[in-house]
Amino acid sequence: MTSPHKAARTMLIATLDADPTIQSMLLIPDTVDQYKTFGAHVDPTIYNPYVVVQRYGGGLDNDAQSQAADMLWTVCGYTLEDEQLAEDLQEAIYNALNKKMPPAGIVSDWEAYHWIEEVWPYEDRDMRNNRPFFEKGAVYRIKIAECAG
Repeated sequence: MTSPHKAARTMLIATLDADPTIQSMLLIPDTVDQYKTFGAHVDPTIYNPYVVVQRYGGGLDNDAQSQAADMLWTVCGYTLEDEQLAEDLQEAIYNALNKKMPPAGIVSDWEAYHWIEEVWPYEDRDMRNNRPFFEKGAVYRIKIAECAG
């Protein structure tokens, strides 16, 4: 059985990767249908921009008869020296996720029972090797339920 946090991450990444704007911004060069959308680990050979999906909080919710989970995730785009690109990526993430249902059947034993929604925006700026590094995105809520059977 798939854990709820792995199922939610898979659904969020699949929803992002299905969006044409995300596809055009984050296609990995010399690949077909592989995009720079990742869980917590980004290989050092991957150049920015890219998107990272990380669990922020939440978990199993036992208010339902079936097993369900209500979780918050940070979904942020990262760029080096290009704040406008970071803002464009933040907007593309919002348009790809907010009030969208994940594709059905992505995870065999879990399904979303409510659309994904933005909870609050998030942004940060850091310096890496004396160069500005931008992180822009938001915290998103996803609600999933274990499939019967």
